[in-house]
Amino acid sequence: MELITDSLYKISIYHIMKGAVHADAQVSVFIDYNNNQLYDVPNERIFSGVASVNSFYLNGTFNTPLNPALNVATGLRVVLNNDLSPNGASDNGVGTYVSGETEDYLVKFKLKQLIPNAVVDQDVINQIGVYPNPTSSKVYVGFNLQEDLPVELSVLSLTGAMLETHTLNGMKGPHVEEIQLGGYSKGTYFVRLQTTKGSFVRRVIVE
Repeated sequence: MELITDSLYKISIYHIMKGAVHADAQVSVFIDYNNNQLYDVPNERIFSGVASVNSFYLNGTFNTPLNPALNVATGLRVVLNNDLSPNGASDNGVGTYVSGETEDYLVKFKLKQLIPNAVVDQDVINQIGVYPNPTSSKVYVGFNLQEDLPVELSVLSLTGAMLETHTLNGMKGPHVEEIQLGGYSKGTYFVRLQTTKGSFVRRVIVE
């Protein structure tokens, strides 16, 4: 994944266990901006929050620095830890814990291109996530709606045929919707979120 220097990014953490069994967890995200193989906190801890059994969809923002290591793969770490007390793994990105998960990714930084008088579009729906993907039964579709608009949530075949649709109302803010896909044949499908101001599509694989 490529990130741009000196930019504001939205981050969405969608913490759901595949078997629909959920526990409270401290969620922390780190980026090794200077590529020194360490997570230098607090500057390189970019997000921290708690996912609970009733609120497991977390949103936040972070700003990338002006001068990170450029054009090299550097670490991004996500720690989901069921220990909510202060601890090394969640606070510093390194350490052991009894129950949880650590996920490691690579990101690469590019210089920001300055475009005078540029206009930035604001999507009415953002922070869209589909989990688990691939799936053998259900998926959870998480998204954040900027305005109080009806949303049509649809499942489409690979050819674009509509297989099912659900209308959601009064949805402003973050939301998670469950869709059962266990009855579908193995293959690739699309989940579409549509409003009067645009539509947004994510691919999902049934295995």
